Amino acid sequence: MTIFFATIALATIAILAYTVRRQYQSSQAMHEHRMHLAEEVQEARLQLRRVREVIDRSAGGIEKRIREHQEIVAAITGRQPMLFKEEPGLEHWLNANNEFFRALKAAAVSEQV
Repeated sequence: MTIFFATIALATIAILAYTVRRQYQSSQAMHEHRMHLAEEVQEARLQLRRVREVIDRSAGGIEKRIREHQEIVAAITGRQPMLFKEEPGLEHWLNANNEFFRALKAAAVSEQV
């Protein structure tokens, strides 16, 4: 009977050891995964900061680009109003650029890095 209990005890210890080892391996894998995710988040934040810097400062920043775009449209309208009739896509292209600049500005303003 003692051999039976010893066998049961050894089997229980083996099962417990296996379970602990699996838990440890799982914990290690989760830790490595979290570290990888943290690195990816850090890289994404750095990339967003770079994009934000371009939007805020490059060639005067997005605000300057929007104002200059409006000045270009005003200059064309004031000096060559027929150009819009001669080139039907011009109005669409200029409007699309204006929408893009404004959407980019709105996205950058709402993004907290």
